[in-house]
This record gives sequence, C-alpha cells and structure tokens, in this order.
Amino acid sequence: MEDEGPASGMANRMNGLMKGILKKEFPSKSGGPTFIHSTSGGDSMSKPYLCPSCGTNRTRFNLIEQVVHPVKKDPHTGEITETIGMDDPLQIPYTGEPLRVQCGVCGLVEPEERFVKTAQSNPFPAGINA
Repeated sequence: MEDEGPASGMANRMNGLMKGILKKEFPSKSGGPTFIHSTSGGDSMSKPYLCPSCGTNRTRFNLIEQVVHPVKKDPHTGEITETIGMDDPLQIPYTGEPLRVQCGVCGLVEPEERFVKTAQSNPFPAGINA
C-alpha cells in the first residue's frame, strides 16, 4: 500500500470530521476534503454570494461554522478546568451568528447575510456564464 503522506492523511481526517457536520457533499477537484452544504445556514446557503469588499468574487468562499463551547478557565494558568452546561444560570448564552463567510479571493470575513445582500443588490449580468 502506498504512503498517503501528511497532506493526504489530513484531507482524509477532515473528510471524516466534516461528514458529521454537513448535509450535502461537494467533491473537491484538488482531491482535498469533500465539502459543503451546512446544516446551520438555513436556506440562505442556496442563494448567490458576492463579496462586499472586492466586488468581483461570486464563486470562491470559505464557510465558517461557529461552534460554542462554554468553559471555565483557571485565572492564573489559563487551563480549562470545566465544561459549562448550556443551562448554567451564570453563563450568558452565545448570541452570534452560527455561520460566517470568508471571501476566497480577498479574505474578508463577514456574516453570511452581508454576502447575500451584496449579491441581491448587484445582480449577475444576464447572458454571462461564470
């Protein structure tokens, strides 16, 4: 059996991890991990995106799912001492967006809604194929 090397091994591990998170898989042309149609993005993930910063990218994005892990840390060492339950009355629940998007061209990271709204206000020109 051939040695897959570190890059291929990492891709296989990422594939396994992502399968537990994702609903629909899209194979990577580069042989990397298979990605993405998230369970947390609602129906907006099927809407077109346009980067609000560079204004040209409509096709290459990194989807960032934010997973909350409430913890208690030692104030002196910074070591995590306890995992806090979501029902803990002293812990304020996370209220941020579950999904953020990064432009694959310029690197801007913003809430998904901003990419969707930018695409809606700048429709793709008719007769042009991506």
